[in-house]
Amino acid sequence: MSSKSKYEVVTVSIDELNQGMTILAYTGFSDRYVALDKKVLAFLHHNFSGAKALVIRNKKKVVVSVEEICVGDSLLQLFSFPTSKKRLTEFNPKLISALRSKGVLAFKVKKAVILPEDYSKDLRDAIDQVNLLMKIPSRKQERLELGVIQSNILVEKVESCARQRVEGSEIIENMMDNARRGKINATDIEAYVENVVRSSSAEAMSAIVNLKASDQTYSHCIDVGILFQMIYFRFIENSRQKSAFTTKNQALLGAFLHDFGKSQIPKDLLDSTVRFESGSQEMEMMRAHPVLGAELLRGMDMPDSVVNMSLCHHVKMDESLKNSYPANIPYEKIGFESKLLAIGDIYQALVGKRNYKRSWTPPQAIRYLYALAGIEYDERLWGVFLSMMGEYPVGSLVVLNDDSMGFVMSVPNEGEDLTRPQIAIVRNAFGEDLENHQLIDLHEERDVFIKGDLDAMDVFSNQALKQFSELRVVA
Repeated sequence: MSSKSKYEVVTVSIDELNQGMTILAYTGFSDRYVALDKKVLAFLHHNFSGAKALVIRNKKKVVVSVEEICVGDSLLQLFSFPTSKKRLTEFNPKLISALRSKGVLAFKVKKAVILPEDYSKDLRDAIDQVNLLMKIPSRKQERLELGVIQSNILVEKVESCARQRVEGSEIIENMMDNARRGKINATDIEAYVENVVRSSSAEAMSAIVNLKASDQTYSHCIDVGILFQMIYFRFIENSRQKSAFTTKNQALLGAFLHDFGKSQIPKDLLDSTVRFESGSQEMEMMRAHPVLGAELLRGMDMPDSVVNMSLCHHVKMDESLKNSYPANIPYEKIGFESKLLAIGDIYQALVGKRNYKRSWTPPQAIRYLYALAGIEYDERLWGVFLSMMGEYPVGSLVVLNDDSMGFVMSVPNEGEDLTRPQIAIVRNAFGEDLENHQLIDLHEERDVFIKGDLDAMDVFSNQALKQFSELRVVA
């Protein structure tokens, strides 16, 4: 009987590591990592440069780059390995032996779970064979044709939605500028929300999140709001859970205004492209925005669920983390909506192109978030976010095993392998740009797989969104 595979994330000891597991994070260490000395620090700097680390410093948990780890820090986790360090994430007896000798003892891994296909799948395959003999389109053909139609609809919407995103960003900026002068009026943003909901633009706008440069605040608010609305209401529909909001408009408005407290921060500070030092006066002013936002939204008679999203979107599951604020808010008391918004907030901050930090591809951001599940937010919330975004979010630029290049056009269906989406090929294996873009369904084409991911803005510069919006997807 044939089989299919799904993936699960588990923590294993070094003795339990085996072939087929992909290491997402190093999570267990010997005592020599409790208070790092120069010798251990040199080992980390030499072998794990470019990765991220969770350390205890001054009795606070903080995420830093490996290069920023200091003597005296206590190491809790290594994760988010760059592509150049891929050897550190793949099972290899020599690697395991070396890690054992260095006191690395446990790992968070992704492993395939092989499940037997049920009778109904075998029956569908038999029907496909009969249909082939009778010249009736097979399930595979119908799926591909539907994928082509949906991809072209998405492409058509992206260009108009890019203009819609710019409009929303300008409305948020004007609203914050007015609030800074004591004039709070939500009329324009409410009309904008109505237009977004009515036009069902969320999916197309979510693709733009991964293809377009973002400023620090205004487009960020729009992008996070779009991601939240799309993921939240798909989850509500699938799980039949009761929404905390009376309408979709209310949910989207709350998500758009999650950073409204930044309207109380001086504009030159808010729009600065400088990275502020931890503990600086500027950073403390920025960290006050959740409380300021909650106060403003209460004054606007917003519902508690909207106020909670503003107040709690930076509170982490582990409250001792340095990037968890405001203090003294128990994670378990935070609403589901606020917790889900927080993951989208981190994701957009990673993929958003900023002057003061390196850019992340959408799949890199997903891999980073994998490692934070159970630390910054709970595993269930991560499962919801991942199932809706996929391991390769829509708009991701990827390289296949034949060296062709394409854009991800859809997220695999529930129960399917999230590493095998539909891809529209834009450049063939010889490096030639194509006029018509064949759709490859990796769920069906099992001999094709994703070899790596690329930054679309590195490949196409500021034309990445234009490249996507000009796709002509064919079967």
